[in-house]
Amino acid sequence: MNKIAVLTESSYTTLVGDIRRLIDDGKERASRAASYELVRTYWEVGRRIADEKLTDNAGYNAAILKDLSEELGIDYGTLTRSLKFYQTYEVAPRGKNINWSHYKLLIPLSNPKERQWYESLVEEKSMTRQGLVEAMRNDAFEQQSKSKGKPVKPSKLKRPTEATYVYKAKVDRVIDGDSVPRKAAYEMRDGPSESTCRGRLQSALSGNGQNLLS
Repeated sequence: MNKIAVLTESSYTTLVGDIRRLIDDGKERASRAASYELVRTYWEVGRRIADEKLTDNAGYNAAILKDLSEELGIDYGTLTRSLKFYQTYEVAPRGKNINWSHYKLLIPLSNPKERQWYESLVEEKSMTRQGLVEAMRNDAFEQQSKSKGKPVKPSKLKRPTEATYVYKAKVDRVIDGDSVPRKAAYEMRDGPSESTCRGRLQSALSGNGQNLLS
């Protein structure tokens, strides 16, 4: 007669954790496999369209793709993107953390180095689509290029169109012109005469017993 094993609380907890981990790992592998299959499918669609060499005639190519879109119930943009995807990658790319939603953002990039840099960024940081959107919006590739000491074009100085300074005037005293004596008014206008200046100076010095101008 077989003995019935009795699980301790600790053993049961371990069992639950192991099964949960197996299920989660399986879902992740399935998700990655499904993600890659979707990427490969769009690449194959682009390859099949390219086989017809429809790109030699842009107008004809667009007309055919529109017909295919209606016939297959697939968005026209998806078909054109699939063609561009095939033309961009020699083989269907397979990344661990990168999926079709990422590639839709990367396909329009004309600079291969920039595109590869963003691909590595997504893989390294397990970046979501929205994270990639923000990185591209903030020109992350350009910023890291500048930080590596690559020459940066100097920005042009903008010529000012308005005054950048302000004069400040201080009024110490206001004199009513009607209350100024006529003689003082002439002095204010023409300045005091030389004899007047000499007389004032002598008066100022006479208090000290000195007359330097005699």
